[in-house]
Parts: sequence; C-alpha cells; structure tokens
Amino acid sequence: MTEQEVRRYQLRALIHELYLLEGHLGNFAPGLEKSICCHCSSKHTMGLEALAEEGVSVLNDMAPLMRQIATWAGQHEGTFQQCDLDEALANQLGGEVRGFRKELMVALERVAVPALAQPGTSGPEVGAASSPPLHLSAGEEQQESGGILHA
Repeated sequence: MTEQEVRRYQLRALIHELYLLEGHLGNFAPGLEKSICCHCSSKHTMGLEALAEEGVSVLNDMAPLMRQIATWAGQHEGTFQQCDLDEALANQLGGEVRGFRKELMVALERVAVPALAQPGTSGPEVGAASSPPLHLSAGEEQQESGGILHA
C-alpha cells in the first residue's frame, strides 16, 4: 500500500467507528432504560481509541487530533460499559463525536484518491475500489443500511 492509501484507510476506519457510535448515541430514547446499545457503544469506543492511538504515527500531521480522540474515547469508555447515560449526556457525547467525524471527513477529502488506470495499462482496473474495504460484521452492515443494530 502507498502512504496515501494507508492514510485513506486509517481515516475511513476512524470515520466508520465515529459514524456507528454517533448512530448509537442518536438512538437514545427518554424513558426507555438502556435504549442505546451500550455494549456496541463500548466496542466502538475501544476501537476508536485503538485507531486514534495508531493514527498518531500513521497520520502524524494530525497527531494532536488523534491524541484528543484517543483521550476522549478512554475517558468515556466506562460510561458506555456501565450504561451510565441520560438523554442530555447522550446528546452531548453525540455532538462531540459528530465534531470529530466532520473534522476527519474534511481531512479525508484532502487525501488524493488513487487514479484509476485505463484498460491495458498497469495499475488498478477501472472500477476498482479507491481504498481497502472496511470489514463489517452482519450487525454493522445492517446499521449501514439503515437497520437497527443490537448486540
């Protein structure tokens, strides 16, 4: 993989975890105990922390943001593990997650998409993916397609 492809992959993986966590936080319903999937939120928070820690070296120009995301994830993991949320906290955390996601999406737009080679030339075939696919579990695929995700 080229450096640009690694950067794209890392950014996409971070955005993916943030998107899923944001979705869980957005599903908070007042009056319904544990209406968000705390198990899934905890899992995404741990994944986010690991990817951000890795991003300090992979995305070294974005190291301060990567450290901020890793610190945020580490600070809030216990909240999800204990499912210690109310509507106000879910909204607050959802806004923070959305802010991180939007900042990373802007960074992703600045990373060049590898050009597709024309038929008969070397390089990826026309129509090939511009970055490695993210492997989703069945539940996450359901979430991506608009379904409700429960652990």
